[in-house]
Amino acid sequence: MTDIDQKKSKLSPGEYNRLVAHAKVQAIRLISSRYDIKPSALGGDRDDWVYQVSNRLLDWHCDNDDLLLSGTWEYTASCYKKKKQMLKVVARYLVTYRLSAVCDQEAGQQFFERVGRFAAYPYFRGTFAMLTQQSGIMLHPLPIISEQPRWVTPPTDMDQNRTANSEEKEI
Repeated sequence: MTDIDQKKSKLSPGEYNRLVAHAKVQAIRLISSRYDIKPSALGGDRDDWVYQVSNRLLDWHCDNDDLLLSGTWEYTASCYKKKKQMLKVVARYLVTYRLSAVCDQEAGQQFFERVGRFAAYPYFRGTFAMLTQQSGIMLHPLPIISEQPRWVTPPTDMDQNRTANSEEKEI
């Protein structure tokens, strides 16, 4: 499989919205996984571990004859203590959508880039939790993924805005 070219072309919102209206999840299947952990990770304190989580669309296909849209997502989660990788989980999921209308190729790719990555991620979070727990280590859950920024306003700016607003009310 090859990585998908991430260049986005102009697509009419109508084409994309038609696909969104006609696509229903048919199946999410784990097709491969790998788990590596250093023996030194099994003991000691894990409070200073840093997570690194990524995902990428490896392959996708729009079958207009059978009205199926499918793609393979790879998710990776690694934990580091300082610069040393302590554990790594890699899993690939095949995500299939049943379509009720013919799919435009560009709309199909953008659908998988925008929406498809969210479909299997909860399963990956569960796989990560199960594998680490079976190793006898308890870790925080993986973070959620979102298209939105975590902070619309950085926390320091929010504190300043609250102070400014509270001062205005006192006047």
